Order: sequence, then structure tokens, then C-alpha cells
Amino acid sequence: IIKLEGLFSDAFPKQNTTTEGGVINSGSKLKSKCGKCDRYMSHLLTMPPKMNCAFCNKNYDLPKNGTIKVYQNLICPRDNFELLLCSLGTGSKSFPLCPYCYNNTSIESLPKGLSCNLCTQPNCAHSVATNGIMAHSNNNNRCNGIMVLNPTSAPKWHLECNKCNYIIYLPEYTHKVTPIDNICATCGTKLLNFIFHQSKTPLENGQTIKQKVCICCDKTINQLCWDGLAKTTKPYQQKGKRNFKSKQSKPKNH
Repeated sequence: IIKLEGLFSDAFPKQNTTTEGGVINSGSKLKSKCGKCDRYMSHLLTMPPKMNCAFCNKNYDLPKNGTIKVYQNLICPRDNFELLLCSLGTGSKSFPLCPYCYNNTSIESLPKGLSCNLCTQPNCAHSVATNGIMAHSNNNNRCNGIMVLNPTSAPKWHLECNKCNYIIYLPEYTHKVTPIDNICATCGTKLLNFIFHQSKTPLENGQTIKQKVCICCDKTINQLCWDGLAKTTKPYQQKGKRNFKSKQSKPKNH
């Protein structure tokens, strides 16, 4: 019966789903593909919420807070599960995750809760190995995170620390920004390629493309960046060393 439910779940969506905790209202039309059987899983609004594969008879826990949606139909290269995007709200952080990696404690030797911005898989376009730009260093030694480019943050492109709620906003009117494999010889920051909007480019002579940019050492780009804190229930006081401006009430020294 469970396997038949998996086969027909798309054609006949159910209002109630039986889980390990009893019968609950699924309450969500969100579906994403299971990497093991290639059938669609259902989103269960339990606590914590889960993706349930009826065919495999398996539940995958999701983050307790935030809104979950399918992430551009992209697939995790580790296990073929469809990626999800967890958004913690307006002005807060968002990050992609794979339901299987998020629940598999054997991956990366990390505790349960491995999202893409913590994953070091080198051949994955969504991992910190690809989108990690620089270390988040500070004087309090309270965070040893990495500033990761959020690929879903357009048009307000920014980097997010994968351990705390610190954010670096990239220049306004950035149309697209892409990390490249090159590293700054001066400070070790991963370089970025920028494309700016043609009508509002900050570059001289109306240029819209600037390549191999270190946001710490390039004076033009650095002066156009600013920092802040994502909305969170646990405030974090940043004391870094970079030159990013703040659009908060008082400028901070970095």
C-alpha cells in the first residue's frame, strides 16, 4: 500500500498523511524528489517539519524555523535528492539544503543539520567549497564561520556567515556576481566576477563588467559594500577587521 501511495501521490494528493507520530494534516502542496526511488516526497507540517517518502517509508527532518520551497529543481550531486531552500524571513538568511544530507550524520563528520552552506563537496555548485568567499574573523573568537555567497539573494546580493547572523552586502545595482577559483594573493579572499546594471553601473566610463575582484582589497568595490546583521532571535555583535560600511545607526570598524 505504501508503495502504491508513492506512485499515485502526484495524481491524488492526500489531505492526511500517516507518519511515525500518528495521523497529521500535511497542510502543504510542496513536493520534492527522493534520491533513492526518484518519486515525489510530501511535506509534513509536523514539529520539526519533514519530507516524507511514502514509497521508501522514510521521513527526513527539516529546519524547525523558516519557509521551505523547492530550490530551482536542482539536484544534490551526492545522493540525487532534490534540493530545498529554507528562508528565515525578510531581512534574514536563506540557504539551500538536501533532505538526505541534512539528516545523515556520517557526511562530513558533522552533527545532524548539514546544509549546503556547510558542505565541503568540491564538485557541488551549492556548497561552501564553491560559494565560500572568506573567513569570518573577529576579535571575540565567537565565530569561526565562512562568509558564503547567497546565490538566491538577487537583487540585493550578499554574503552570509554560515555560523552566525553577520551579512556583507555587495554593491547596489549588481546584476550578477559569480565566484571564481582564483584567490587574492594579499588576503586569501576568493575572487568574484561582477556584472552591473548598465544604467546604474558604479564603474568608470559606463563599464558594466569587473572581473577577478577581491572585495577586501579592491578600493572601488570595497567602498560600495556594507555590513549588517540578519534578523535573528540570538543577536551577534560583530567585531571584525574589514572596511565594510554599515547602514545601521552607527558605522562599525572592521
